[in-house]
Amino acid sequence: MGARKFWLCKYYYGYIYLIIDHYTNKLYVGQKKGNIEKTNYYYGSGNIISKIIKKRKHHLQKIILGYCNSHQELNEAEIECINF
Repeated sequence: MGARKFWLCKYYYGYIYLIIDHYTNKLYVGQKKGNIEKTNYYYGSGNIISKIIKKRKHHLQKIILGYCNSHQELNEAEIECINF
């Protein structure tokens, strides 16, 4: 696959995000459907992230990597970011 271009637009299906754990220096990539403003405090729902949020959320940083216009595009972008 070639390089994917992410565009910030007014309407989008969902977004890809990166969570940086500054305590362990580990990275986590995820996807979320919906508007970023409504899910601003969302850090993920996986077991590992959920445990980290309970113990030391202040060590986490969320960065939006890109916005996608469909479910398929969201899945493909997440895989591409994980493989990067």
